[in-house]
This record gives sequence, structure tokens and C-alpha cells, in this order.
Amino acid sequence: MRKTLSSIAVAGVAVLAVARTAQAATTPVQSLSGEFTASNSTVVKTPDGVHFGTYADGGANGGSPVWTGAHGLQLKEVKDFSCSFNYKQAGETTGAAPYARIFLENGQDVILDPSYCATVTPAQAVDMTYQMYGGSVRYGDDGCGDPNEGGEAGNQSWADVVAHHGDERIVTVAVTQGWSTGTDVSAMLRQITFNGNTYAFDMAPADDSSGAAQNVRNGAPGLNGATGAPGQNGTTSVITREVPAHGPAKVCAGNNIRILHAPSRKGERFLSARASLNGKALKVSGRKMTADLRNRAEGNYNVRISSRYRTAGGKVRTTHTVRSLSVACS
Repeated sequence: MRKTLSSIAVAGVAVLAVARTAQAATTPVQSLSGEFTASNSTVVKTPDGVHFGTYADGGANGGSPVWTGAHGLQLKEVKDFSCSFNYKQAGETTGAAPYARIFLENGQDVILDPSYCATVTPAQAVDMTYQMYGGSVRYGDDGCGDPNEGGEAGNQSWADVVAHHGDERIVTVAVTQGWSTGTDVSAMLRQITFNGNTYAFDMAPADDSSGAAQNVRNGAPGLNGATGAPGQNGTTSVITREVPAHGPAKVCAGNNIRILHAPSRKGERFLSARASLNGKALKVSGRKMTADLRNRAEGNYNVRISSRYRTAGGKVRTTHTVRSLSVACS
């Protein structure tokens, strides 16, 4: 999961708004079509932005607006990627805010998580802007591993990621809500900015060919006060599209094994952990657990971890966390 966009240091909580330059272009995005698509019907374009949810269980459902406009660029060519949003949840769970990802051709992703691996709980119901470039991100680590355990797990600087992976090419860019944690989770994406170009979602939906206002999918009022037609009840539709690939065609399946770690807790001694992937027990050794994503279909896979710790006072505490891993097809 889950499942971060400002120049916030891991230990800090300051959100740095992105200043627009006089040369920056603003493009109104009036529908999720063309370069922008919705991953499923829980992601809806409204006059106030792109609305996610509401997701009763933020670990079991979610959605993304997906952008293909950066396809083919090398990671080192990204000089600016920010997004502005607000969100709500029923409680104060860390990790329930939307997060931004750049998916790469090698099947990995760069993720900006506003909770910075469950160390910060972003404020609810206020517009916030997070910047990936120059900030703290994770590479190929949707599940918040421990950087002290080796590899590339955990938060690291954007500069370090680019130094090691700058030549890798981008497939898609996404902002995701859900597939992480929290209850009664929802969000509104206002805009994203990429390499100086701002894509504004807080615009009225586009007119149709007859000039009448396009109805909002959930039946909310459309442009000029016209009432939108009720949306269809029932299933969640998944929208897929083919994206030209560089080089030979790739098999649309997972191809790696992910190593996760039970979280560290300050002042508490780790005792044991259990983990499962979509209900199936995983191999656990100490704090490490192995999730095999090889040959799995595109999608999100939740790893549920139960960890036991002993406090300084001798009490045994059990915590439950959810890590969201992704298989993305290029």
C-alpha cells in the first residue's frame, strides 16, 4: 500500500507550496480522457477537481487518475512534479492521504507518500501541495521497508534515486487514493504540475458536441446549473488502454520478489511478526517477510502485518499495518 509530494524532510511536517513562474502554462483538464484516464469508476471528474471514493475500507479499494503525457521521458528529465489535494478519513490513521507515483518501464515506481512511512498524519479537509522533485521518496518500495536493513527500502532523497535510476524511462504518472489504510476515505485532487506545466482539474466538465454541459458522472449539477443524469449503480468499471512501449513487448505480469519489514517502534523491543498477502501467509524471518509478485496480474496486492512488541514497562503490544504493493504493466 500504500501507498508523498512536498519538500518535506522525513522528520519534518512543513508543506512547501510550488510557486508558479510567469512562463508556466496552465491547462484546464475538463474530462478524464485522452492523456488522463480514471483507473475505475470510483475516480470522478467534478467542477471542484477529481474526486476519489468514498472508500469504506481504504486498504481494500482505491483508484487513480493516470497520466501518460510523460511516457518515454527518463527519470532524470523530471525537474518538477507536484500535486495539490485535500482528503478526509473517519479517524487519524497515517497513510490515508493520496500519494503520487511515477511508474517505470522496469516495473518499479517512485512513490511520494505524505505520511512518510507512517511518521506523519497530514491534516484533513485542507488543500495541500506536495513536491516530489527534491523531496523524500521511495523507489520500488510501496510497502515502507526499513532503510537500515539494506537495499533501497524506506525513504531516501530524490537526488539519490535519480543518481541510481536516472536513465530509466517513465511509463505513466498517477495520483492514488486508497489501496493503503483508513476508513471512510475520500479525496479531491485539484491539480498536478509536471516540468512547469500545470494541469488544473478544478474546472467545469467539458461541453459535449451539442454545446450542452457534460453531466457529472454521479448526478451532481453540471455547468450552468444543469442537473447531471444519475450514474448507473452496480459494478466498478476498470478502464484500460494500450501505451506504446519502447523496445520489445513486455509480458503484463509481475516479475520480482519484494522484501518487507515489520515497522520499528521507538522504545519498544520487537518480538515477532506474521504476514499475509491477499489472505495467504507469507514467509517471515525475524522482521523480514517475502512477497512473491512473479507472474501476478497487474493490480494492487495488500500485505497485512501483525507485529508484537514489548514496551519498556514489560507490556506486550500488537500492531496491525497494511502495505500495498503494485504490479504495473507498461
